[in-house]
Amino acid sequence: MCGIAGVVALNGHDPEPRTAALMRDRIVHRGPDGNGEFDAPGVSLAACRLAIVDLAPRGLMPMSSPDGRFHIVHNGEIYNRPELRSELERSGVVLSTTTDTEVILRLYEREGPRMLDRLDGMFAFAIWDARQRELFAARDRVGEKPFFYSVRNGRLYFASEPKALFAAGIPAEFAAETWNELITFRSTAGTRTPYVGVSSLLPGHWLLAGRDGSRTERWWCFPTDGPAPAKGDFGPLFEASVDRRMVADVRVGTFLSGGLDSSSVTALAAARVGNGLPSFTVRYDGTAIDEGRYSSAVAASIGVDHHEIRISDAERLDLLADAAWHLDEPMTFQASPEILAVSRYASRHVRVVLTGETADELFGGYTRMRLLRYPRLVRMTGSVLRPLRGRLRPASRWHRAATAAGVSRAEWVAASYAGGDPNKFNRRPLEDWAPYRAQVARDALEEYSEPVRQALAYERLTHLPSIIATGDRMTMGAAIEARLPFTDPKLLDFSALARTSDLFDGPHGKQPLREAMSGRLPELVLNRRKQGWTSPYATYLRDIPTLRGWIAQTPNHPIVAESELGRRGASAIVDGFLAGDERLAHDSWMIGRIVLWHQVCIEGRRRPFGSGSS
Repeated sequence: MCGIAGVVALNGHDPEPRTAALMRDRIVHRGPDGNGEFDAPGVSLAACRLAIVDLAPRGLMPMSSPDGRFHIVHNGEIYNRPELRSELERSGVVLSTTTDTEVILRLYEREGPRMLDRLDGMFAFAIWDARQRELFAARDRVGEKPFFYSVRNGRLYFASEPKALFAAGIPAEFAAETWNELITFRSTAGTRTPYVGVSSLLPGHWLLAGRDGSRTERWWCFPTDGPAPAKGDFGPLFEASVDRRMVADVRVGTFLSGGLDSSSVTALAAARVGNGLPSFTVRYDGTAIDEGRYSSAVAASIGVDHHEIRISDAERLDLLADAAWHLDEPMTFQASPEILAVSRYASRHVRVVLTGETADELFGGYTRMRLLRYPRLVRMTGSVLRPLRGRLRPASRWHRAATAAGVSRAEWVAASYAGGDPNKFNRRPLEDWAPYRAQVARDALEEYSEPVRQALAYERLTHLPSIIATGDRMTMGAAIEARLPFTDPKLLDFSALARTSDLFDGPHGKQPLREAMSGRLPELVLNRRKQGWTSPYATYLRDIPTLRGWIAQTPNHPIVAESELGRRGASAIVDGFLAGDERLAHDSWMIGRIVLWHQVCIEGRRRPFGSGSS
């Protein structure tokens, strides 16, 4: 696991030596165990390393092929590395390390882009071909590892995080056209980012850059046809995935919230290593969202070394700012500061954690998905409730139903995630301000006949990458590696091809997982309803004086005042929330998170709260 950076000349303008090293130094938190750089005509490459497999210095990057033609920087883990390594050695390839980086390099040397299909893991890598003077870069199937790039002044710049691009002189400027998407959906989707001229390589895509410019192409997508797997296939696939992700030359632990997903991962990991597996969680004492009794029940039943942390109000201010800086975009996930905090604590004990992230997005664990199994009933109920929508709690099932009754079918698919009218803050069609989301929704309508499958298809390509990005930035911000068993390639295929009834039968969904874990988890956890890992942000914004004063001023910030919402519209929301209207809590936080990101990542105010901030 590492941070990577580089610059490639597209039309003869060679990068200055050590440009990539300057970029890498901005993201050294991703790899504190060593760094390296490579400069040659047409290219500058650099990487910082978090050593997980083969801890010796020989694993440092950039790494070169024996003949000096290819040079690689790589971020991620390849779980089928042993099998691929054995195959290479049988064919006569002599390997000098046991790293997956060298395996990728030598496979590309032999097979070119075709080798991507054979990789089981999370990765973002770039390989410079000195003979052809071109760069080949690729990203894993669902985007577990990030890859940002920008074309400027005849060069292509790339890095694991946008802040590294800015270290090379690319200006950090807000892309105003993304405002509506950020305020409605919490993140940008597709290649678009909140920064002018900065793009994200799509999951499952590769990029080729050289003297003829740059282009991207898709190398993987979720299957849309094929035989449906048997429900019972899930268990063995899931166990094998957890087993592969436990392999490391450093200590491994888990995040254990007490929900079904993280509890299942922890139970299988503990069965593999025996007693003493470290697990970690955050407590919210005295709140309705505290899951301590569930995580404690799981920890006691399977015998793990469980750790709980609590966050003070004073710590929370710094965590909010730090989370915004590491994420490089407005927070998608309310609990981002908590993930950063538990990651920092866990880093004292482990270098790798397994998490339950992505199970809900892949296997339909959210309540909103189950509602879509009954589209006619939702429409009928929504028509009755629509006049009352302003009185309903945002994101509640009744509010979603009322929204669905008044928007187009494509917007309905998008709104299933937004938790409200996708045109809530403006009256323009979705394709005008979120074209990628609109296209994904249209494609889903064409590919699937069932609304619940349409929504799942939409979620996989829009919401899923943003959830994964949060986990990557928060864990890497603490220099630990997060591994996601639910993103195993065979489980991705299972999620796409499984029968709808197999996924959604039962009162709480994710039926294949519940059946696979029957008898392995306490009934208290096995049959509990979905509760997302969230944070009581409304309470914090109201009750922590510094945060209350800060949120009250957000409508005056230029990024808000000059938006379509405007100062007046934002003030009505924030003032109403502070006066006690709970229905406005969500929208107030949506405004606040955008302002916080701008202050920290564009204005450079690492401590934006209080008079002493800088």
